[in-house]
Amino acid sequence: MAAGIKNLTSHPQVLQVEFVRQDSGLVVFKNAVTLPTAGVYFTGPTTPLSAGSYIVKVSGTGIQPVMHSFTVYGY
Repeated sequence: MAAGIKNLTSHPQVLQVEFVRQDSGLVVFKNAVTLPTAGVYFTGPTTPLSAGSYIVKVSGTGIQPVMHSFTVYGY
């Protein structure tokens, strides 16, 4: 699983990407990246996620956090 992020602001941004388990609130992956304007970056856990529901949260300075949920089946 990976998250693709793009800086849509008019200046470089430091963005934090988190994968969070919905049932416990446990952060299972966290990464901060610096993106230039219009920069694109892909990031995510390096090991498979266990079965369950997750939220990907992307936050940065001066922007509202963006969240998206997904479910892993199996494992």
